[in-house]
Amino acid sequence: MRFVMMLIGACGCSASTGPGDAGIDASPAAIGAQAFTRRGCPDCHQSSGSGQTSPLLGTQVYPANITHDVDTGIGSWKDEDVERAIRQGFAPGFVPLCSQMARYNKMSDDEVIAIIAFLKSLPPVHNAVPKSVCPPIKG
Repeated sequence: MRFVMMLIGACGCSASTGPGDAGIDASPAAIGAQAFTRRGCPDCHQSSGSGQTSPLLGTQVYPANITHDVDTGIGSWKDEDVERAIRQGFAPGFVPLCSQMARYNKMSDDEVIAIIAFLKSLPPVHNAVPKSVCPPIKG
């Protein structure tokens, strides 16, 4: 099922079912855009996905550029890398993300696939975000 959803997203196919859906964009990217907003992602990553060059209040944490810019974003990441970042808080190579990045380990496969489709639909933004210094994890 997951491969089929990624294939649908790659083809840009719509999930509309008939004349009653006129004007409603039910593509994976459109559904992902709604999920991206509903989950509060723009609060840190901006609606453009370009991240921030100012740290989050009281930290040295800079929300990442999550556009598909190869130099300054996630353009070289595989879908599995993005999924791992969303669900488990790890960048490629199992590098831990700062704890300010929420872990959505119970997010459905469909929602993850839709968010990835949305991120791929964003124009790449060349925006070099400073390296974060993660605060110590309180145990």
